[in-house]
Amino acid sequence: MKKEVILRNTILIIMFLGIIYSIWEAITNWGKGFAGFLPFLLIVPIAVYGIVLFLPRKK
Repeated sequence: MKKEVILRNTILIIMFLGIIYSIWEAITNWGKGFAGFLPFLLIVPIAVYGIVLFLPRKK
């Protein structure tokens, strides 16, 4: 039980930091075009994994 809670919190922290990083990259690399969007591609798998972990617990 404890390990699941720690894992879930870690994923939330990673997602939160990743979103902030993505926004920062999008602002700083605005002129570079696609480079600002690349971090979002790293966040999506983490977000999907987080959602998969959350959904079964709600039933």
